Amino acid sequence: MEDFENVSIFDETALKESFVCLCERFYIAREYDSKLQVKICKEIQKKLKKLFNMCDHFPSLKNSIENFDREYIIPLFKKIIITDIEDENFNFYPDSSDDEKDENKDKFINIDRNNSCTKKSTNELNKRNSKDFELIEFLEIYDNQIGVTFQSIFTKERIGHHVSSLNIQDPYLCTQNQITLLFKFIQVIKRLYPELRKIDVQTQVPGGRTIIYKDLQKKHPESCHQSLLAKEMEVIMKNLNDCRDACKKYFDIAFDYQFVIRMHDRHIEFDNHTIAILGRGLDIFCLKRHERKPNWEQLRCRGCKIHFLRRIQKSL
Repeated sequence: MEDFENVSIFDETALKESFVCLCERFYIAREYDSKLQVKICKEIQKKLKKLFNMCDHFPSLKNSIENFDREYIIPLFKKIIITDIEDENFNFYPDSSDDEKDENKDKFINIDRNNSCTKKSTNELNKRNSKDFELIEFLEIYDNQIGVTFQSIFTKERIGHHVSSLNIQDPYLCTQNQITLLFKFIQVIKRLYPELRKIDVQTQVPGGRTIIYKDLQKKHPESCHQSLLAKEMEVIMKNLNDCRDACKKYFDIAFDYQFVIRMHDRHIEFDNHTIAILGRGLDIFCLKRHERKPNWEQLRCRGCKIHFLRRIQKSL
């Protein structure tokens, strides 16, 4: 949905899909020669500017667009063409007042500024000083281990009290099985913390690397790479939208998701200053494909390590 002339400014799903398509196009453009990269990326940036101006009703998406331009497109320009990079045409975002700059100085990290659960990028999390955190507990789960459940992993003893919002960062949240595991995790946390009202998810732009893409290749052998990428994204967004709708319907939880161009580490940050660093993300259990109602206690596990950390509250 790159051409969004007819997209409503109130249709968040369509706007988000348009943004993801532009991200995909940028990812593909990097395979071309420098001259063509610049040409394509200037066109992408022009469309991002238009999309940015259409997203006034969705500040989280607006910030993601701005962040994408600053973290990926502008650095690419700087790498390929050093001259003219300070030209105002390369930076279409409005300048902030001094007060706004102070208030929003971390806005690329706190994607939703109204969310009390701070959303640090994976790189930002890795840069944190270990002295700022204390280890609550270290868990190791072994290959083929059974008897492990989300209930036994995520307990109040490890997480702490009162969780009203959380942020999940995992590059692999796309297939039905992965979304089934995500929803099961949400169900467990909601039962543990009835006050939970908001969940934000960041996951990676798939870029043709998923089993969904491989299935689509078999199903549509006549389709080109670009067409398959678009179909892949449609399937993934449907899976995430189904999870979002179920969260609202059954748990009264506002579920939002965003795509980023590249990520690796996986963690969950709770708004009570606890962080769970997950070696495999939530994809711990060996589900059969499309298995929707498994016997969780009898599922074999994939080996992984989980660290529970708590931010040390410094006195003023």
